[in-house]
Order: sequence, then C-alpha cells, then structure tokens
Amino acid sequence: MLPEPELCAVTVYQHNGPGPGQKQDVTVAGRKVKLDRSGLVPGTGQPIEFEFDAAFGPDAPASTASKDAIDSIVQSVRIGVNGLLLVLGQSRSGKTELTHGTGAAEASSSAGDSSGFCGVAEACVRALCALLPFGSSPDASAKLSMRFLNVSG
Repeated sequence: MLPEPELCAVTVYQHNGPGPGQKQDVTVAGRKVKLDRSGLVPGTGQPIEFEFDAAFGPDAPASTASKDAIDSIVQSVRIGVNGLLLVLGQSRSGKTELTHGTGAAEASSSAGDSSGFCGVAEACVRALCALLPFGSSPDASAKLSMRFLNVSG
C-alpha cells in the first residue's frame, strides 16, 4: 500500500518568456499553467493544464512573485504543509538569483548598497526562524528541512 501523499502548497513563476523566434510552450494565466505538448511531444496536439496555489507569468515583476512566494511558503509551513516554489525560464534568465539571491545581501546592506539581495530560500528561512519560540524555553528546538533541484535542459 502506498503512503498518503504529503500536502504541498505550490507557487509557480515563469521568469521570462521565449526569446525572439522561439515558440511559447508554457503559458501562465491566473493560477493555471498550460503546457502546449504539441511543441514537446509530436502528434498529441492537446495542451495540458495544471492548477497551482499561485502562478505568475513573465509579465509579473520578480519582486511581486518572490514576495508572494515567500508569504505562501511561510504560511504553509506554519500550518504543517510543505511549500514549493517552481521557477520556469530559459538558461541564464535569473532563476538561480531569484531562488538563492546574489550572495551579496549582507555585504551590500551593511555598505548601504542595494545591489545585493537574499533569494526566496533565504528569505523563507529568515521568516520561519523569526516565528520560532527560541526565547520562550531553553529546551525549544525546531527542524527545518529544505531541498533544491535545478533542472537544466
């Protein structure tokens, strides 16, 4: 017998659309992501739609998508539901920077420079740690587990 699947709140962000002359295989509208399989699997001709808790297309500012993703993930984890951010985009489109940041957030903020920022993953960790009751009990503990997967084509 298979175990029950774990609950997971999913936010999808398509970081940018196709380049000039490239076919649009993924369309984001509302909470739905439409995959045009005819561009991937010859002969099927039927698009597949997936519905998520939140979905942002390439026209959405990265700041809006990341703030909403952070809020969604933190609220999900608070109630015991896994959180997932799925970022779609071409190679070198900024997906890694969005999820992991520039790595210069601490240095740039202390120097008064706003060029660096923490990514969604670090912002979620900071927000979740701020919610933990470490000061209320000397025996308080928490376990936070994160996994990352980068699929490149």
